Amino acid sequence: MKKGFSLIELLVVVAIIGVLAGAGIVGYQGYLDGVKKDTAKNQATQLLRALQAANISAESGLSGQDGCGPTDTTASCLGALGSTLESPYMTTTMTSASFASACSATVAFKTTVTGTDNMKDVTGVTLVACDGTTEVSDATDSITF
Repeated sequence: MKKGFSLIELLVVVAIIGVLAGAGIVGYQGYLDGVKKDTAKNQATQLLRALQAANISAESGLSGQDGCGPTDTTASCLGALGSTLESPYMTTTMTSASFASACSATVAFKTTVTGTDNMKDVTGVTLVACDGTTEVSDATDSITF
């Protein structure tokens, strides 16, 4: 009587392990996509709340955060507020150039502003996360002042 496993038995085990690993990798990629979307939505919410506070300061004539004075633009203020954040879809820290009216390889959030685009007169902002040149519509947040 022979001891050990046959080549066929070993190949079957290796094939089963390969199938399970493949399924796990696909599931993990889906999980990472969800994490990126949740992170972008949370960042948008955080930035918009800080922007709302900066808007209140600007309406009162206070300068508050650098880049968020009464005559500064929304993009300038968002860049200052987001300077410690990194977009989940980019590997660089956000600046005022990361907030623009259209998605591109260097834009973290597509920004839509209602009212005049200065901190004193802005009435609402919508942020849509950008994945390269594509909008991530389910990672969106907006606020009206």
